[in-house]
Amino acid sequence: MGWEEPLPPRPPPSLGMEYLFEDNYLVFDPATSPHYQVFHVALVPHGETAMAESEWPPSSFVMWVFSSVNGRWEEKTFVRQGPPAGTIAQLAAFQWCYARHAVYWRGALYVQREHHFVIRLSLSDSTYQVIKPPNTLQSVRGQDSYLGKSKKGVYYVLMLGNSDRLQVWVLEESRDGYAEWMLEHDVDLQVLLPRLNYRPQAYGPWILQDVNYNEDKHIAIYNDNESTIVDHDSEWNSDDDALDTEDMVDAGNHNGASVLGLHPFKEIVFLSCSISRGLAYHLSTSKLEDIGSIYPKYYREVSGPHRDIQDFFPYTPCWME
Repeated sequence: MGWEEPLPPRPPPSLGMEYLFEDNYLVFDPATSPHYQVFHVALVPHGETAMAESEWPPSSFVMWVFSSVNGRWEEKTFVRQGPPAGTIAQLAAFQWCYARHAVYWRGALYVQREHHFVIRLSLSDSTYQVIKPPNTLQSVRGQDSYLGKSKKGVYYVLMLGNSDRLQVWVLEESRDGYAEWMLEHDVDLQVLLPRLNYRPQAYGPWILQDVNYNEDKHIAIYNDNESTIVDHDSEWNSDDDALDTEDMVDAGNHNGASVLGLHPFKEIVFLSCSISRGLAYHLSTSKLEDIGSIYPKYYREVSGPHRDIQDFFPYTPCWME
């Protein structure tokens, strides 16, 4: 089961920051500590003509940070090391990245920004660095991108344009602070998707939990008190690399794949096919595996008109005393 904790109201923004929109990011490693931080990171201030030629991010990047250790918000300043991403006017010409993710890795927070570049916030010395996006993002439009972490550290996963071409980039960092994206994997999934076989009930069913599961509505529709707990024997197991092809049926037509996330410590990319089907692509073997319907049992009946997947995250093992 998950948990939630209300945060106290954040103090009013500083002078000059009143009209900036912000994203919220959680810094939390449940495998090592129960404590966490929440960062408010400002977006590029588009429409502010007086700031059009200003560098972004600024040389001193101010943001509010909440710490569970002391239970309060504090204003922190991170000093930039190296060049900015560009001027505000220059960044306005780039395409917008709507799904912006973040990674906490080895004492630093890597934040994917709205124009695909990444900022690395060093929590130990309050400095930050701008990391340019992979080369492909600077030349191809209409990509589906995801920043995450896995076996080798920080990854940038791309699904390019209107095709099913998957690229996986890994960030390499030197001791002197130089960072560069290295292309680890490049594959055309159009070759694999039409041949993908799947079982209608493969590894499932997936379930709805907590606020996503409308138990009263479920009981009213189906007149039962069926438990939402999944039999662990039927769940997908990432340790099992073998693909079971018995009793499978052809997948038929598909509407393309999109990126869901990464396995936290194995080189597996999670994808969705036609929005509703989950796939696992194994980088080490170049195999594509069906892991069942993303829509849990009775999802269409209990979800109402808002059925689309708005966000996603891989489950991380919890810290325990």
